[in-house]
Amino acid sequence: MAKKTKVSELEIPYQLTVDDYLKGYETHWKAHKSGTLSTLILGIILFIFGLILCFMIFVPGLFLLLAGLTITGLILFRKFKHKKAFLNNPDLSFKTSIKLKVDDFEIKYKDKSLNLDDFKKYFESDDFVLLYVEEKNFRIIPKSAFENPNHLKKFLRVVKQYLVRTIH
Repeated sequence: MAKKTKVSELEIPYQLTVDDYLKGYETHWKAHKSGTLSTLILGIILFIFGLILCFMIFVPGLFLLLAGLTITGLILFRKFKHKKAFLNNPDLSFKTSIKLKVDDFEIKYKDKSLNLDDFKKYFESDDFVLLYVEEKNFRIIPKSAFENPNHLKKFLRVVKQYLVRTIH
């Protein structure tokens, strides 16, 4: 008679830091081709060109100067905005755990939980896995939370098997 074996479950606890959150958001922007560097360069070029043109033709130069300043400011202050959002939202900094099962997982935080069926797609970078519920609603999972590389491989296998990769 064959012995019944219990399906093993792993629980991986983690807690996002402000740095993880900001780097995870940067990963989200890169996944959606919202390039920070190219936009910042464009803003600086518009600012410089507007400054030069401002001395020759005031109104168009001032317009370009302000456009460049606005674009540059939006990029530079985006991190401050997300840092404030992280610090003001206890759900983001709460202790979280990933419960891995054979062909499923559950992400638990506070009194809430999300399982594999709640997610539509994913994006993987060198440091993070982003799991998307919707386009702008996603969970940031740092790969560093997985102390055992085999647990990370198991988690990624389930994610890649059941979710659509975000390719942009």
